[in-house]
Amino acid sequence: MKKLSNALVFFFVVCLVVGVAMISVGYGITDQKSFRLTDILGFGVIEDKDYQSLNLSDIENVKIEANSKVIFRQGDTLKLIYTTPSDSVSVSGDNLTVKEKNTNTIGFYFGKVKVDTIIIEYPADYEFSNVDLSIDVSSIIIDDLNALNLYIDNDAGSNEVNGGAIGNIDIDSDVGSTKIDGVDFGSLKGKVDVGSITINLIDDVSQYSMKLSGDVASIKVDGEDVGDYNSDGLSDKTIDLASDVGSIKINSR
Repeated sequence: MKKLSNALVFFFVVCLVVGVAMISVGYGITDQKSFRLTDILGFGVIEDKDYQSLNLSDIENVKIEANSKVIFRQGDTLKLIYTTPSDSVSVSGDNLTVKEKNTNTIGFYFGKVKVDTIIIEYPADYEFSNVDLSIDVSSIIIDDLNALNLYIDNDAGSNEVNGGAIGNIDIDSDVGSTKIDGVDFGSLKGKVDVGSITINLIDDVSQYSMKLSGDVASIKVDGEDVGDYNSDGLSDKTIDLASDVGSIKINSR
């Protein structure tokens, strides 16, 4: 009975800490940091460095379903670099798919958490048609990507998209932070249940038609508190963002 009581107390404490952390993220206390349960519970993080690589050609569509850290970055050639099992990777025509059969790829090693990594490299002038990312608990970092469509579904973690040109961006995040910095996009749609959304535009906010909303959220445009906000832009570019608990920030260049 004593062991059971101790277990229940431990479970309650963990739930309380995680709950406080979620609220902290929502109110911007951890605004620019990745939301990591491992940090909250006191575990360190180690990334699996046992990389494999696969040279690619003429890939237009990328679909990733995983529980790994995902990185898109420029390189000399089109290439996949990964630590996930080889049977999770498939290429069919112009489609690259990475689908982990067991998405629970996080393991505990001597008090640390081991996380797999998936890296896509591409030349500076390369353009994808569709990039579709579905991640359970991890971070996504995308640099200088050119694509027609980018879809991100991240249950808990951070999303960063820096530079590049993307026609349509659609991001859905349950818990965590999302940052779009210097991206030339046509339309941006984002939804965060608990967390922050920060958009650093390549031009002035007047160029965008915007719809910003939040239940319990701070909403700022160029540093000014605006609350739920709607505006008509001078171009056909659109921004549609919502946060249940957290913050939304839009900054002009």
